[in-house]
Amino acid sequence: MKAQFFKSVVNGTVNGVPSKSYGHRAMILSYLSGSKNDFPITCEDLSATKNCLFSIENGKLFCGESGSTLRFLLPVTSALGGSFEFSGKGRLMERPNGELLDLLSSHGVRVEADGKNIRTSGKLTGYRFSIRGDISSQFVSGLLMAMPLIGGGKVELLTPLSSEPYVNITLEVMEKFGVKVEKKDNAYIVPNINYKRKDGYKIPSDWSSSAFMLSLGAVAGKVCVKGLSKEDNQADRRIVDILHSFGAKTEEKDGAVTVEKGDLYAIEITMDDCPDIVPVVSAVSAAAKGKTLIKGVRRLRFKESDRVLAIEKMLNSVGINARSTEDELIIEGGKIHGGEIETFSDHRIAMSAGVLGAVSSGEVSIDNAKCVDKSYPSFYEDYLSIGGKVRVFL
Repeated sequence: MKAQFFKSVVNGTVNGVPSKSYGHRAMILSYLSGSKNDFPITCEDLSATKNCLFSIENGKLFCGESGSTLRFLLPVTSALGGSFEFSGKGRLMERPNGELLDLLSSHGVRVEADGKNIRTSGKLTGYRFSIRGDISSQFVSGLLMAMPLIGGGKVELLTPLSSEPYVNITLEVMEKFGVKVEKKDNAYIVPNINYKRKDGYKIPSDWSSSAFMLSLGAVAGKVCVKGLSKEDNQADRRIVDILHSFGAKTEEKDGAVTVEKGDLYAIEITMDDCPDIVPVVSAVSAAAKGKTLIKGVRRLRFKESDRVLAIEKMLNSVGINARSTEDELIIEGGKIHGGEIETFSDHRIAMSAGVLGAVSSGEVSIDNAKCVDKSYPSFYEDYLSIGGKVRVFL
């Protein structure tokens, strides 16, 4: 399945899709608390978590390409006790999980990993759990959600925490389900309290997916996304401030965010806390005058693709000079021409290509256009609805 994007003038309104970050956590805690919630399953990653929860009794958990599903449920199922086999597809089982697996092993869980599957057996024990915070915040979130199942516990960070807003989402959802966690210095203290039923929980709209539509407004017209709240803990809400820093016109009113094209100029920014929007910010950088410096990209090399490499190749394919160091992307804005972009089956690369295509002098084509289903299956429909020009081929 391929797609071609063409130069466009966009103008319109779309509704924000449900947040993956909140959705994973809410589904897991709803299951653990016995709550009755009918969560909208709007993408492959949320479907993976739902299917894994239904599969806990038989012990075979297929996580698709969802890192959140795998890293949250490894400690949660270990706390429940029993034998489990985790599998996935794409690069999922190659992503760094050793720190978490070693911790589980040191707390009563037998772990076997062969690069394709992870098998666990036994039951998580102990009170004090020490783990690095700079590899993945998902490790910390998974442990925190597991703690009430073993009578509470203390999660200590051995290094500064990266992507802290994602852990804050975990704390927020845990409190909704009756468990309030105390943050003290470099540790999280989880009380010996069972999760409580929380029927009727609503998942907030997703800033990560909305970032693509808002960025289209910044480079090619005017776009409004409804249903967004700057009051929640999603790190990717920073996209509004980032687009404003580039020079786009932004407005937030009554849960709707509007971004309109302006004269865009290069910026310097650190994005360690919001890595998921680095690809689309890179696309906006290509349309801005000057040299943009994006810091804090080291962990992007271990996503659905090596996203640093994928971003460089994406931008170079359309005539933009982009290069990287270990932890930085340097992008020189300029004239964007047509080209063929390899997505590496990465949904965020595919959607960022759509932003580039809207301001390209020639068509921008991508392979594996269907990979957007991982997070935003209605992306092409919404793209067309605001005036974006795209053709999708089976």
